[in-house]
Amino acid sequence: MKKLLKVCRDIRTIPESDFAEAEEMAAEQAAYLSPLKMATTGRQHALAEYNRIVITKVKELKLLIDSAASLAKR
Repeated sequence: MKKLLKVCRDIRTIPESDFAEAEEMAAEQAAYLSPLKMATTGRQHALAEYNRIVITKVKELKLLIDSAASLAKR
């Protein structure tokens, strides 16, 4: 239980700047293009899509944890 509480606390403290940095990284991966290395281009684009999904899910989790924390304070 202690580890779970630590994870929740850590997620709640993720600043918006970290999300912005991760989104910027995903955008760079999505924009990657190398005509001579099409396999690498494909991997970068797939990685960008995966990272975008992870960013979205972590944001959703953060909102859920914040909501639960505010309910617990009542």
